[in-house]
Amino acid sequence: MSSSSLEDRVHDLCAQAVAAKNQAELDIILPQLRAAIRDHVRYFRAIALETIPEAFGSSTDRRAAGDTDSDPRPESNHPDSNAA
Repeated sequence: MSSSSLEDRVHDLCAQAVAAKNQAELDIILPQLRAAIRDHVRYFRAIALETIPEAFGSSTDRRAAGDTDSDPRPESNHPDSNAA
């Protein structure tokens, strides 16, 4: 799937979430939105790894350690973290 189609999917699901009339609709849309965002992030991680592999170390080492999709930043450093 291309970046633009992934981005379009995220935008579409965001619009659906905003337009949701009740919690039941959100309960259907939000898991799809989370999955679409994960797919988008994975796509850009793969592009980044191809473009600047030295910035990520050896992808073989990370995969062998089972760390193919984790975020190495501490939870408090995430932009969406609620830590003060």
